[in-house]
Amino acid sequence: MPTDEFFKISRETSPYAVANETARLYGKDVECPAEWNDWLHNAQVIPKKLLPKSSDNMLMNLPNSTPVETLMCYIGIGDTYTPAHKDLCASSGQNLMCYTEEGGSSIWFMTESSSTPEVDAFFKKLGNEIDHETRVLSVKDLAKAHFNVYVARQRLGDLVLVPPRSCHQVINSGGISIKMSWSRMTIRGLMAAYYHELPLYRRRVCRPETYKIKSIIFYTLLQKASQLRALTERQEHGTAIAADLASVVDLFACILVEEYSGPAPQFDPLTPGTASSEPSSFDPRCYEPKDGCLVCDFCGADIFQTYFESENCCADSPDTAQASKSDPFVLCPGCYAEGRLCQCQRMTLLQCYSFDDLHKELQDAIIVLETYQTKNRLTIDAQRFDVQ
Repeated sequence: MPTDEFFKISRETSPYAVANETARLYGKDVECPAEWNDWLHNAQVIPKKLLPKSSDNMLMNLPNSTPVETLMCYIGIGDTYTPAHKDLCASSGQNLMCYTEEGGSSIWFMTESSSTPEVDAFFKKLGNEIDHETRVLSVKDLAKAHFNVYVARQRLGDLVLVPPRSCHQVINSGGISIKMSWSRMTIRGLMAAYYHELPLYRRRVCRPETYKIKSIIFYTLLQKASQLRALTERQEHGTAIAADLASVVDLFACILVEEYSGPAPQFDPLTPGTASSEPSSFDPRCYEPKDGCLVCDFCGADIFQTYFESENCCADSPDTAQASKSDPFVLCPGCYAEGRLCQCQRMTLLQCYSFDDLHKELQDAIIVLETYQTKNRLTIDAQRFDVQ
């Protein structure tokens, strides 16, 4: 629908839902105009730390060939809404109201991050999953909740910050309002995503990961190690970077344990080239997955290193009769370990790169961290990073 027509219909629609109403337009996940993007980053209105392209946003560590776009617009009138949900992968949300007509505003209902288990149980009692984003809670529903719910009205110029794993819903009020929304990923967000959100997505709700958490952790490991190495060589302090690197080292060590598949697996390099029994030349700083990404066809998890593939079945339908009509059927290690299979049940174990190369990157990061802490007379628990 053309933008002019969308606005014309919205202006002619009552700001309150009426009986027998059949449709009410709400523009969600609309591409943000380039001019607005430029203003956001150059007008010096929003603190730099909160901007999409901030150096504190770990999403920016992904290669330019595989970016994650989170900056979007939401356009609606009264009684349009966004159902209760959590932002993807424990990311931090920012929402700026940029334009309104006829007193347009938005009412936010938000929980504390620590209340996530209680909210999850509450939705189950109502017969819903919070991660399916299918329900808007009424005031009567919220009155029965055994957790705190914070309510705020967002008006023109207001910036709403949504903490990681906070459950929230938004109901628009009055005339047209336009909001810019974007996500950031912090180190703590990566930890929450890996330990809490990703297992939930895979085991219970099969929600597409989208944000490539394992890849972000890997590139953040490289970035933080490079930064700390440079600071150490210049004999400068970098306590915050060292703390970040220590956290990412722990995360990446867990990933390698999860992705380990024993000696001599078959390789299918994601960089352009022909698959062979030997890995391609490994340069993690030039890692470019084919077609932008590779995901599990069952749960939607991002494939970082190890996966199972069936060329007899296809991704659109795990049926041998359809195999020639689509890409091979792919499963992540977690789904395969839990018994999820394609119809033919003949799957090949593949890896994107040599495990030894990934392990070396981890060991190099540990050496950088230990060197920094030794030179600055700090202590480190050597057993903490034992990934033999």
